[in-house]
Amino acid sequence: MANTIDNTLKKIGNTIENIMGGTKSQQPSSNASIGGKQTCLERFGIEARNEHLYRNEWKIDLQYTKTLVDAEYMIQNEFPVGSTNQSVQDQMEAAKKKEEKANKTKLDKLREKRDKLNTKIETLEGKSKVEEL
Repeated sequence: MANTIDNTLKKIGNTIENIMGGTKSQQPSSNASIGGKQTCLERFGIEARNEHLYRNEWKIDLQYTKTLVDAEYMIQNEFPVGSTNQSVQDQMEAAKKKEEKANKTKLDKLREKRDKLNTKIETLEGKSKVEEL
């Protein structure tokens, strides 16, 4: 059924192009497999968009030229953007610092509890010495 719809749409597009005096350019095959999981509607939309782009003559203006590529290269060198590896490294350092801070907090709390227990032990030992006298 999808093929009949494709064929019908192509015929309609060709007829409109003939009426408007457009030139027919070579279109990519709609049988080409598109990676990833897609619904029939999504696939149909992507194919229709591709066909539409190939029909338009202004698409030629979107091609990369040597001047455009050189300009983009110059901009990328002048204004470098941090790499993904750097941000991952920063995240790992931040996580390590956070873990160290959490461990220090736990250690401080345990020391505090130890000190309280020591003072209780000392008071109990003092009371027991007083009772022995």
